[in-house]
Amino acid sequence: MKHFRKLVSGVLVLAMCASFLRFAPHTIRAAAGLTLSPGSNLRIKQWEGQEILIGLAENSTVDQLLSLVDSSNDIRATKDGYVLNGGEIVTTGTMLEYGITSIPVIIKGDASGDGAVNVSDALRIKACFLNQFYLDDLLMAAADVSEDGVVNATDYLQIKKYLLGSWNIYTNKSTSGYGYSLPIITNGQTEYSIVCSQPSEYAAAYTLRDKLLSKLGVELPVKTATAVTIGDKVIKLHNRVQQDIGNCGYAVEADGVTVSLYASGLTGFDKAIERLISDCADRRSFSVPSDYFVLEDESWETDYVLSGNDYNPNYNDGIFYNDKNDSVAYVTNAMWHMFGAIDDGRNLVYRFGNEPTWFEWISEKLAWSTDRQYLNELKQRILTFPQTTTGYMWSWGTYPFWKVDNCYSIHYDGTFRYIASVYDIITWEGNTNFLYQTDPDRVAGDYADMDASYQRTVLDKTEACMDYILDYLNGDNGYIRLTKESTYLNADGSKRFDYVKDTNTYCWNNTGMDGSHASNYWDNLCFGNFDGYSNALFYNALNSMAGIYRMLEAQYQDIQRYQMETWRAFLRRVKNVVEYLPDGSTVQWKKGGLTLL
Repeated sequence: MKHFRKLVSGVLVLAMCASFLRFAPHTIRAAAGLTLSPGSNLRIKQWEGQEILIGLAENSTVDQLLSLVDSSNDIRATKDGYVLNGGEIVTTGTMLEYGITSIPVIIKGDASGDGAVNVSDALRIKACFLNQFYLDDLLMAAADVSEDGVVNATDYLQIKKYLLGSWNIYTNKSTSGYGYSLPIITNGQTEYSIVCSQPSEYAAAYTLRDKLLSKLGVELPVKTATAVTIGDKVIKLHNRVQQDIGNCGYAVEADGVTVSLYASGLTGFDKAIERLISDCADRRSFSVPSDYFVLEDESWETDYVLSGNDYNPNYNDGIFYNDKNDSVAYVTNAMWHMFGAIDDGRNLVYRFGNEPTWFEWISEKLAWSTDRQYLNELKQRILTFPQTTTGYMWSWGTYPFWKVDNCYSIHYDGTFRYIASVYDIITWEGNTNFLYQTDPDRVAGDYADMDASYQRTVLDKTEACMDYILDYLNGDNGYIRLTKESTYLNADGSKRFDYVKDTNTYCWNNTGMDGSHASNYWDNLCFGNFDGYSNALFYNALNSMAGIYRMLEAQYQDIQRYQMETWRAFLRRVKNVVEYLPDGSTVQWKKGGLTLL
């Protein structure tokens, strides 16, 4: 046993000596004998029990480093045992040697060890604090951008802000000089409105409004740009992305003061606004500093990794439950709060989209609720949405077709869903009053001549939708078939709603073959002219139209008398409907067609 103890002791001593010899260059005190230029950002600090030299800017050369330090001994820079020449880039882990002493150089943010700071470093820092990527000691020191001794979300946020030009990682200060602040809300009072210049900005506008209302108890009205008069005090929203989809890269501007809210989606925009209010609001007052910048703490990359920060304990108290309390219950409740709930403060989807393809979904989501404000907003969108003379509901509020860059397609499904949304609303309200409201607006812009909805009632627009489906989408034959004639505004096709003026082309191409256009809201799929998805919606629209006529009672009979051919075509798709004939007799339709829900 004594011999064994002596053997173990000897092994431990040898191991300690070997460890000291191996790590000696990293652990010797480095402050003595080295002088740093007082005009530089260079500093010597402790990291994990050793001294490091930090503060050198990215992409600095060896000559630039040596010009900022001095020693009575010869100084040289080495990497992996090799002496670097004056023009080589200093990277994290480069050793500055003077005499028998050396100290590692750390480039803040250079978590990849190449001497530069870029998106690759941001990704490494994020993966590191999520425990998905390992960094050695010196790279960890570089990843600790905030210099608080740990690598976490703060470092990731600061490195992203540095890459976007709003943060100085060498001084740990914002690059925005706050010259003054613009008071938006003062002591619970405001004269400002939130203004949108295009439909894609409504989601962000209402998010901003709701956050301010929730935090400060003050509600700013949301207006369109056309509703603003000279002298009005407004907060403008500008969508900085070229595509009219999503809600990212927004700028908020008030009286020349610009607030940049960079976000990768509406969820991130939510977080960015929370940060803005947290930084700029005090009790019931809210002032925007000049050139304020905020970035939501969320990935800007395409590959988004779910982390602990995304866990929301509120989703555990949802309406769905199982005895395992597992991820299935959590995700199901998350889906409900995001897409099904009206406004519980956790939903991620705007209350309604910008076009009729969303109207049915949102009517089912809102119509049964007591939230009259949002329901009235939806009804206003249904009332004023543009429609062609033939009855086709435009794909977008400013274009009859769907335009993304130089790609064009047509959302036929919006016309079916428009009918269904109207039926949902009058069913839940228990009356037909909404059907008689009249569209008061004319659409402006290059395609104003294709909007025939002005002065049409909701019932007029709904019936025009059904006429379009039966006549132009070939619904009279029993199924939907999309053809070039579906885009005609007149019989000979000399005027069509799919004509793109700025390219002098037409966008109908619904063959379903490679290179053809989409025919519904599934923009990444080409269903073809025999569109099964649209036919499923056709069935639903027929049921909804029948339901509308049942609620109209007396007018239901008049429509049958004076629009006999359209009505007969409709009846061929349904059964169990009573048809009132001009002589006053009735026919009970029971055979053929589709069963009404």
